[in-house]
Amino acid sequence: NKTAKDLWDALARHMLGSEYGKQDKKAAVLYEYETFKATEGELFLDTYIRYLQVINDLKKCGYSKDNCELNFKFLNNLQPEWKQSKEKVVVSSDSEGSEADDFSELKKIIALLA
Repeated sequence: NKTAKDLWDALARHMLGSEYGKQDKKAAVLYEYETFKATEGELFLDTYIRYLQVINDLKKCGYSKDNCELNFKFLNNLQPEWKQSKEKVVVSSDSEGSEADDFSELKKIIALLA
C-alpha cells in the first residue's frame, strides 16, 4: 500500500523529472533557439508565435537573452521573401513617447542590419 506521501513524491518526481531530464530539456530548448528558422510556406504570424514559444521555454529553463539579440535573431531568420520587403523608417529622437534608451537600442539594431 502506498501512502499519500509516497504518491505525492512519485507525482513530484514525474512532474519535475530527474536532474538528467532537466539538463536534457535545457539542452533541447537551447538547441531549438539556436537553430530557429522560419519554415517554407509558414505564415508570418505562425512563425512569430512559434518563436515566442521558444523564448518562453528559454525563460522557463533560466536562460536570459537581451531583447536586442532576440529581435535580431528573429529578423535574421525570416523567409527570404519577407526580408526583401523592407521599408525605410524614419525615427526621430524627439518623437512623442520615445526615450533616449529606446533610440539608442534602435540605432544598434539598424547598425546590425546594415
